[in-house]
Amino acid sequence: MDENRLKYLKERANQLLQAFKHSTGVDKALDELQVYHVELELQNDELINAQADLARSRDSFRDLFMTAPVGFLIITGNGLICKFNLTFAAMVGDDAAKISWAPFSSFIEKNYQSNFFAFLNETIASHHPHTFSLALLGRKNKITYVKGDCRPLASYPFEDKPERVEPYFLLTLTEINDLVETQKLLEEERMQSSESARLKTDFLARMSHEIRTPMNGIIGMTDLALDTENQEEKNSYLETVRRAGTHLLSILNDILDLSKLEESNLSLRQETVWIRKIILDVEKTFFQPTAQKDLKLIVSISDDFPEILIGDGRRLQQILNNLISNAIKFTESGFVKIEAKRSDVATPELPNKI
Repeated sequence: MDENRLKYLKERANQLLQAFKHSTGVDKALDELQVYHVELELQNDELINAQADLARSRDSFRDLFMTAPVGFLIITGNGLICKFNLTFAAMVGDDAAKISWAPFSSFIEKNYQSNFFAFLNETIASHHPHTFSLALLGRKNKITYVKGDCRPLASYPFEDKPERVEPYFLLTLTEINDLVETQKLLEEERMQSSESARLKTDFLARMSHEIRTPMNGIIGMTDLALDTENQEEKNSYLETVRRAGTHLLSILNDILDLSKLEESNLSLRQETVWIRKIILDVEKTFFQPTAQKDLKLIVSISDDFPEILIGDGRRLQQILNNLISNAIKFTESGFVKIEAKRSDVATPELPNKI
């Protein structure tokens, strides 16, 4: 009811009492009292309805606050939790007794606690909402990543208002675990992609050098074969050209296999492999490179080593070529040895050893 209107009604009531005392204007006073009585009843009804509406609004707000799918909590200016909802309780995994009036910072992972005090102080100073990101620490050290905002409240919105008079702030927390996990995966993929690009660049740089070596051999031996009339010398030069070509083909296969690996399209064949012949071909291929470095290439094949295996012969030769090439490259003096024998501890999966 309007305060001025109440004051007016009180004054008129006093005037009417005086009129009754002096027995003057009784009828008029009674009529006026009747009007005021009706007006007071109407205003009383309005007040009752307004109180009912306010109660329903509070109940609706309380229900919305408590059951919202995001975390809601009200904290004091020094960070104590005085009201929270079920979603926030589920985020931290504690019961009401342990959450009520506990410092909100006690539920924040330590690396994020300074962020909490920073945005709270900013909100207090500016009286404007501030957004933030935090990691909540729950039971068994479970981490829940959240994004939310902190906004000042004009008044405490519930009936159970604390006795202490402080500024209050509403925190809204939305779980973003999936988003954080996606960001981590994207960062890992970015790092893997960067590493893959670096390895590819290194690989191609090495391949360019590896390709030039047999190409120079092919060109040089071809020139020598064309310049000589001696058939024996020409055959020797051409044999060297063949071996250099085989080595070059192996390098090109490496490059092609890199593309297949990136496409997850590399497959191994199951075929009859004349393993002794492959080892002897590798010996012939690298005879000249070892001789150029004054190294010896020794091949030792035990009598009980099989003639035939089942597998991918081209891949096996490719592996042997790479191993021997690296061995020659990083051996300054002495010898490089290829030894094929039965495994010392033979198993059905690994009966032989090279």
